[in-house]
Amino acid sequence: MLTLLIISLLSFLVGPIFQSFIKKNEKWVLFLDGYILTTLVGLLFAFLLPELFIQTGWKVFPLAFLGLFLPQFLKTHENHQNKNQFYLNKLSLFFIVLGLSLHDLLEGMALASSHLEGNGFQYFFGFAVVLHRLPIGLFVWLLVRSNLGATFAILSIFSLMLATTLGFFLTNYLSQWSNNSLWSYFQAFIVGTLAHIVYEHPFTGVKFHNGNIQQIASNWFSGLGGLLGIVSIFVLLNMDGFVHIEIAETYKIILSSVLQTALVSAPFLLIGYIFIGLLEVFLPSSSISLRYVLQRTAPWFLVGIFTFSLIKLFLSEKSNIQVFKNFINYISLFALSFVYLYFFTSNGPRKFFREMFPK
Repeated sequence: MLTLLIISLLSFLVGPIFQSFIKKNEKWVLFLDGYILTTLVGLLFAFLLPELFIQTGWKVFPLAFLGLFLPQFLKTHENHQNKNQFYLNKLSLFFIVLGLSLHDLLEGMALASSHLEGNGFQYFFGFAVVLHRLPIGLFVWLLVRSNLGATFAILSIFSLMLATTLGFFLTNYLSQWSNNSLWSYFQAFIVGTLAHIVYEHPFTGVKFHNGNIQQIASNWFSGLGGLLGIVSIFVLLNMDGFVHIEIAETYKIILSSVLQTALVSAPFLLIGYIFIGLLEVFLPSSSISLRYVLQRTAPWFLVGIFTFSLIKLFLSEKSNIQVFKNFINYISLFALSFVYLYFFTSNGPRKFFREMFPK
């Protein structure tokens, strides 16, 4: 078990060390940027907030909203986004590091007791801890260093490592305090503050010049980093014991439903892509654009179907947990439909086929 503790502590250092080697390579910076933000969003909204909701209830949401909007009122510089993509005032930084330290204290306790599960559970749990600490360590390093300098960034990383160590060795003493609802409330506030950073974080692949945005590197690398982040979240969701069992079951239902819908609709989407692209290329310019019609009618059609489904759901005689799971499922399918709609009403098909059949 001590080996797992050492590995989990070293995982905090991997990100900052790697970033120091590639900080002059814009493509790798883009990759890390996409990876950090995607993983952070997944950890906040797929793990932390649902876990806090199950422990404490709806009261965590007002505190999360407070953490989301409070930093906006504490800012002291108006044009910080042109200079520092990770700007945050000192008070918010202190709360973030403190909140993450408390979370790592709990993880250290869980790491110490994971061997009691047997069947090699401690190794899977240790791997999950390491996997999600890589982006967290890198994020804290970039956030604190860009605001307070390298010295405070090192101290922040050290505080996360110290909290994990204390949780690991003082499990028996701290266990009586771990279920205190105040911990959950404070962590909910930190989740909101981190969500504020993600929301206000500008794309690393652009810079400002005279008020205009200029792209400095291809966003493909940011997309690849984001894809790796999605894969990391997916791996964590499928690791037993790392996420609450009810949350895991709900996500599995959603994933199964979305995958089934995507597989069934894939052939028709391909046919539709080809059909729309050919129409855009070969129809005379004076005719009514099919893309224009879709942009005006499809959203209302989609909203109508979604509204009807929700009304039917809430009027049905089902338990609250079934309604909740079905509601989350509808939201996921609605998001998938939105992606499809945006894809088919964008310039993608027209651009692709006009390059194939130039006039």
